Amino acid sequence: MDVELVPPDASDAASAEPDVIDVESDAIDPAAYDLPERSISDDPLKWVPGEFVDEIDGTQAINRKGFEVLSHFYDIDVETDVQVSPHETDFTYCQVKAAATTPDDRRCEALGSAHVDRGDDSVLLLELADTRARKRALSIATGVGAVAVEELKNELDG
Repeated sequence: MDVELVPPDASDAASAEPDVIDVESDAIDPAAYDLPERSISDDPLKWVPGEFVDEIDGTQAINRKGFEVLSHFYDIDVETDVQVSPHETDFTYCQVKAAATTPDDRRCEALGSAHVDRGDDSVLLLELADTRARKRALSIATGVGAVAVEELKNELDG
């Protein structure tokens, strides 16, 4: 891809006021929560703060931020690798592999996918597949077996 950088006209730069954009941080600070002692034998739906749990048709599910808290709370690192890029499938399908590594170096891998036939947005295939893979790997690594909101929505829609 060729990109040409064109500098702004000097007269425009002198008179232009910068745009101020207020962006709310999406970062999670697990230290901000008074979480109980770690125990993967405890159901996280019982101790994860309510803002990290959504309810879909009467079933509780941990949302994206909740999985982020679990990752930090259990000191689990997650890496992802694109297996099938949306570019390879004309933006109809994407697959990502995630690997979650626990503090004792146990590695848990999982796949996540997104497909337009399931109602996934073709522009967001990579993001959806990445998020799904991360959540699955974290669920395995923590032993929580918790259902992710997106998984539950797909079951209900499908």
